[in-house]
Amino acid sequence: MRARGAVRIVTPAVALCCVAIGPVATSSASSKSIKTVIRSYNGKVEVAEGKVVTAAGSYEESSAPKNPAPVEAAISESVTVLRSLKAKVALQSAHAARVKKAKAKIEKGIGEVIVGYGYLTAAFAEKATNAEAATTEAEKAAALAEEGHNNLVAGVKLLG
Repeated sequence: MRARGAVRIVTPAVALCCVAIGPVATSSASSKSIKTVIRSYNGKVEVAEGKVVTAAGSYEESSAPKNPAPVEAAISESVTVLRSLKAKVALQSAHAARVKKAKAKIEKGIGEVIVGYGYLTAAFAEKATNAEAATTEAEKAAALAEEGHNNLVAGVKLLG
């Protein structure tokens, strides 16, 4: 798997979850606050992840020697936004068991995407010197992103 392919899997993991949150009229106060936080980060996440996709595309289109620094910077910015989102979700109260479980899944999912971005950064850094290692790192990133996305979606569904 190419690193750019992994980018296409990793970047939408959180953005799709942010868009998937529906009406909150019947939600409890704690689930409503968690949804509100996620919704408030939707634009920030989309912008940050768009920059990652753009930087990865520029990296792939550039001629040798390829410089992974812009991709790494974009990934770092996206990770900062995701860490902030995770911290804000962690601050929200969760009284009902269903909401506690949802909150835990959302936090775990965001954490997995963050770790996946770490693998993706390593993939871009190694791509020029060790293509096989870069492929392995990209596959790890994609697997973690998929797992993170699944946890995020499950958490959002539990919120109601």
